[in-house]
Amino acid sequence: MGYQEGMDDLEEYPVGVRVRILAAQVKASANLATWLFLGQGEMFFSTCVHEKEFLSFLKLGKCLDFLYESKEEWDRPVILSDPLGMVWLAENAYVENEGETVQTEQTQKGRLLIVIGPLFLSHTSVKHIEESLRSSSYSVHMRREMMRTLAEVPVISMSAVNQYAKILHYTLTSQRIQTSDFIFQNEATRLLTMGKSRKIRYSIRVLSGLCRMKN
Repeated sequence: MGYQEGMDDLEEYPVGVRVRILAAQVKASANLATWLFLGQGEMFFSTCVHEKEFLSFLKLGKCLDFLYESKEEWDRPVILSDPLGMVWLAENAYVENEGETVQTEQTQKGRLLIVIGPLFLSHTSVKHIEESLRSSSYSVHMRREMMRTLAEVPVISMSAVNQYAKILHYTLTSQRIQTSDFIFQNEATRLLTMGKSRKIRYSIRVLSGLCRMKN
């Protein structure tokens, strides 16, 4: 069978099915985790092995607050970063009928938020975190535990990140998009993706949050 118009149109499949397939693909290709949040920010599912720890990073780093406190619809990929230099991708999707796989009172004809991450753009970010931990008052055991968790974060080039963002958008909308249409959380995030940011100042609050979770 040759190509037929509409064969690459994914909109005939429920959003929940598309997101599940996307989650499996990015996990297999780059060990990237996918998160799906409901209308009020409740997590519906994730593919993250260290779900509790990295959900706390997402919250403590204010990335989730940024996505939910804004009145934007996020109908294009959003690139976010937290105080540790981890990067996340996000975009909204909408449930429009009762046949959707993801179906609750909150999602019925409502908003879903799909997040991919975390990831590091370079090994430098991990090294800087390790330096910060060495100068902290945490025990050697605690520092090792935190670094063991952070070592699981994949390191990906920005060109690959752009491709994953395009795939996310196409999965949700069946529409192609240019990198110039991406949304950045702030100027610091934009500079980080360009490799022009100054050395990141790591938030003791974020590191303390992970420390408490390990206790």
